[in-house]
Amino acid sequence: MHLLFLALSVVVLVAFQLVGDFLVRALGLPVPGSLIGLVGLTLCLLTLGRVPAALGKVSGGLLRNMMLMLAPAVVGLIDNFGRVKEEWLPFVVAGVAGAVITL
Repeated sequence: MHLLFLALSVVVLVAFQLVGDFLVRALGLPVPGSLIGLVGLTLCLLTLGRVPAALGKVSGGLLRNMMLMLAPAVVGLIDNFGRVKEEWLPFVVAGVAGAVITL
């Protein structure tokens, strides 16, 4: 696959995230900007009717290495274990609900 198409795919992914972040801040929405960007990307891909090969390859690589992206969150969770111990129920509910929704 041509390197330019792969680079443009990364730019597309980052652009949708930045647009989502901008919209959240500009409109004061109570959701993460990356979620708005993901919805925008999904709508564009549905309109296009397919996922371009380069975008599929780049996003597949990101998904295969997702644990690297989650490591800072895990470290933060361990660092704040005292608070998690005090407020464990919301963490359990969010974890179970997230697992059920994604399965």
